[in-house]
Amino acid sequence: GDDLGAELRRARARVAASLEADLPEERLPAARQRADELIERIARGGLLRRLLETGPSVVGREVPVLLPADQGAAGFVSGALDLIYADARTGLWTIVDFKTDRVEGELAVAERAAAYRAQEELYARAVHRAFGLDRMPATELWFLWPDVLWTTP
Repeated sequence: GDDLGAELRRARARVAASLEADLPEERLPAARQRADELIERIARGGLLRRLLETGPSVVGREVPVLLPADQGAAGFVSGALDLIYADARTGLWTIVDFKTDRVEGELAVAERAAAYRAQEELYARAVHRAFGLDRMPATELWFLWPDVLWTTP
């Protein structure tokens, strides 16, 4: 609900502080440039508007996930779900995974989306099971660099 310009300024400041805390000095200029480019693309793109429209339907952000490893292997899978929302029209839960891959063009996006398919399926099963949903949640990949919302057909 905040002013979008003010929120973008806060985002830039948070990213700058994070980069300065995590990266050696020699890597900072390139990282700052890439972060600034990405924030500018997000600010101009349709996915930011989509996020704002989705706001009232958000179930969770940065939701931690911990699952047993598949097929009897010892260990576990951990991660964080960027966003979960319940579609206001259908009630269908949707898991959103934000991607910052520097891809351009439909073919490149499709190739990257295919690489993430197993992760999407794992997250969907986890949410379905954890929340006892009647239906498997949908998944969306929001490719922030090219401003593309990808849903698996």
